[in-house]
Order: sequence, then C-alpha cells, then structure tokens
Amino acid sequence: MGLSCSCGDFDKSDYDRWWEPARHAVPPAGEACCECDAPLPAGLKAQAICAMEVFNPTEPCPANPDDSDEDLSDAEFKHLEQAYDAWAARNGWDSESERCERAAETCYRCERCEDLADSIEALGYCMIGPRELIECHCEYVDEHLEGPELHWVRDAAGVLHPRRMTRRDFAMRWIRQRPRRIYSFWRWSVPSRIRGLWWRTQAAIMRRLGYRYSYDSSSKSYRYVRPA
Repeated sequence: MGLSCSCGDFDKSDYDRWWEPARHAVPPAGEACCECDAPLPAGLKAQAICAMEVFNPTEPCPANPDDSDEDLSDAEFKHLEQAYDAWAARNGWDSESERCERAAETCYRCERCEDLADSIEALGYCMIGPRELIECHCEYVDEHLEGPELHWVRDAAGVLHPRRMTRRDFAMRWIRQRPRRIYSFWRWSVPSRIRGLWWRTQAAIMRRLGYRYSYDSSSKSYRYVRPA
C-alpha cells in the first residue's frame, strides 16, 4: 500500500480482509521475520500481526433464543442460549457486524523491523502491513531525507539490511535493466519508426502522383484520391 495510504477512520465492517493491530506472541519454531527474513529467537515473544477474513461457516447456525417468538421455559432458553453461544465462539461470530470472522494468517517481525515500523507509524502514517515495511521505508527516505536512493540488501546469511545505493549498485541495476530496454526498443520503438517512415514515404509518393489524402464519401473513409 505504501505511505500514500489515506484510509481515514478504519471500520473493519467495510472490508472482507484486514490486518489486526500488532500484538506480541511467541512465534512457531523456525519462524523468520516477514520483512527482513531474520530468524526469530526461539521461545521469545515477537510482534505478531494477524490477517483476519470474513468466511461462511459450514456448520449451521442454531436458533438465537433472543429472536425466538416461542414461549420458552427457563431450561429451554438456557439450552438454546448455550448452543448459540458455543456456535458463535467456534465460528468467530461478530454480533456488531453480524458476520463470522477468523484468523487467516499471522506474520511476525523481528525487534529491529518492529522498531522501524513503529517509528514510521508514529509520524502519522497508516499502519504498515506485513511485507510492506521495506517499500514504506524506502519511500519515506526518498521523500524526506537527502542522499542516494535506499534499498535493502541480503547479507551472507540471507537477511535483508537497509543501505544507501552506491555507484556499483546503480551500474548493476542499469545492466539488469539493459535487456528489457533493448527488447522494448526492438519490440515497440523500431516497428513504430518503420511505420512512420513508410507513412511519410507513401504520402510523398502519392502527392507526386497527384493524389490527395481526403475523405471519400463513397467508401465513407479517408483514402488517397485523385482530384477530378
């Protein structure tokens, strides 16, 4: 989404999928940071961001005793209430939005990425979703700080770290983009120039032969015609 997001007051009932605010929990063994791929310490809590989604449960919803028009005894009412509450708890029923919600995915951040995300959000930006921190960080540096472009680079262990781009980085990016530029040139630019050259050549020849490019009412189209 980037730092350009301007969602205003958030209301989850407007969405079918959203991120819950960060909390702290012990990640599964072997879990890595969703931003920089750094291994998370085993047994220690890390920032956890949960993706929630709306779903349709396969389990049928029992009758809500509060909506029943029948004259129920206390025992019947309590039995229906317990069944309804148990179904609601199992299926994540939200009474305010009147829909079932569940956790679809949980992502974890290392302490460094957590601090970086918090510091950017503290400046008034919207919540940074998982796997969006690098993009937001580069965007913030580009907009507010002077100096060479920022990017994140993997070290020998495969962990991403932010650093300013060097001349070598710019040169390597130019080399990587060179094949795409060559392909684009031959795929689009060359044919366009050939068509333009052919059109100009054709127009010059037809003018020398006495033809003019004008609207032909018989064919209802523009074409070269010889004046009468």
